Amino acid sequence: MFLRLLCLETNLPVLGLMDCDPYGLKILSVYKYGSIDMAYDSNHLTTPGILWLGLRQSDLETYHLPQDVYTDLVDDDRTAASSLLQLPFMDLNPNWVSEIKMMLNTNRKVELDSLCMLGFGYLSEQYLPNKILFLARHYYEVVGEELGVSRLVMEEADEVEEEAAAEGHGQGHEA
Repeated sequence: MFLRLLCLETNLPVLGLMDCDPYGLKILSVYKYGSIDMAYDSNHLTTPGILWLGLRQSDLETYHLPQDVYTDLVDDDRTAASSLLQLPFMDLNPNWVSEIKMMLNTNRKVELDSLCMLGFGYLSEQYLPNKILFLARHYYEVVGEELGVSRLVMEEADEVEEEAAAEGHGQGHEA
């Protein structure tokens, strides 16, 4: 409820940063659509505008993450992923479906904590800024300045993407 109110009152986007496993996506879905247990009050509890920032299966390739950060899916993970694919709101989220199928096909998951293997500041200094700037670019292209994304932000996004590409860190994917 607090997150929903914060989003409504500030008009700021809410970005979801979750583990790259079925349970991370399940948590995201509860924020966006609510849970079965609380369905009677989902209009007051959900944050329908939440965007999935990451961590995504597609990020694992884009950001050239080393094999050390991966963990194999276990039976419970595969069952949870398959159950997610059956939920009615998945028809509204083709990107989610694609990411879940990729997870099942690669048989791997990544927890956010494992990104610490890439350096203490990797998440906060490289991954998150690149993903946020990618989202800013995406929204600018979709709705322009109506969302308050200035041309200056877009120019900075260009610079950060060029630096990231030069360092081999890639860019993010759509929400």
